[in-house]
Amino acid sequence: MKKTFAFIILSYLLLPCFSQEYKIIQTNEYGSCADYAIYQKVDLPETIKQALECPPWVDIQGDFLTTVNENEVLMYNFNTKQLLSLFSLYDDIDGISAPAWSPEKDKIMFVIINQNMTHNYKAFARIIVLTFDENYNKIILKEKFDRPVNFSCGSICSSMPGEDFYFVDNSTIEFVRNENIEERPGVKEKIILQK
Repeated sequence: MKKTFAFIILSYLLLPCFSQEYKIIQTNEYGSCADYAIYQKVDLPETIKQALECPPWVDIQGDFLTTVNENEVLMYNFNTKQLLSLFSLYDDIDGISAPAWSPEKDKIMFVIINQNMTHNYKAFARIIVLTFDENYNKIILKEKFDRPVNFSCGSICSSMPGEDFYFVDNSTIEFVRNENIEERPGVKEKIILQK
C-alpha cells in the first residue's frame, strides 16, 4: 500500500515534466469492459488548426486530413506535411459534403449544395471529382457535374458520402437523385469519368 501511494504521489509530481501529447480514448464499450487506444497530438499548420475550429466536417483517410477553412477546401498530408488547396467555395452556397474516395485512392469527390443555382449551376447540386498525381502534390484533373443529388439541411446542407454519392469503381460514380423532386426521386444514376 505504501509503495502504491508513493508511486501515485511521485507520478503526480512528475506529471508536469512529461509532454501532454498522448491521450487515452475509449474506442468501444461492451458489458463491463471497454477498449482503449492511445492517440498522440499532431503538430499542424496554422491554417489547418483554424479549420478545425467548428468546421462543417473533418475527414481523415490514411495520411490525409480534408476539411474546409472559411471558403477553401483543404487537404493536409500528415506524412509529407504538405497542405494542398483543392478548390474554393462561393460565399452564398448552402453547404458542402465530406468527401468520398475512389477505390484506388487517386480520386476524391465532393457535393456542393446551391439551391438557388447561382454561379451558372445547372442543378441545385454540383459534384466535383478531383484526380491527383501519384504523389498527391497536385490535382491533374477536375471534373464537374451539375446534378440533383440527394441532400438534407440543418444549420448547413450536405449530402452523405457512401449513401447519396459514391464511387462504383475508379472510373464510375453514382448518385441518388433528390428525394424531394418530382422527376425520378430516389433513383440512382451513374456518371462515367474521364480516363
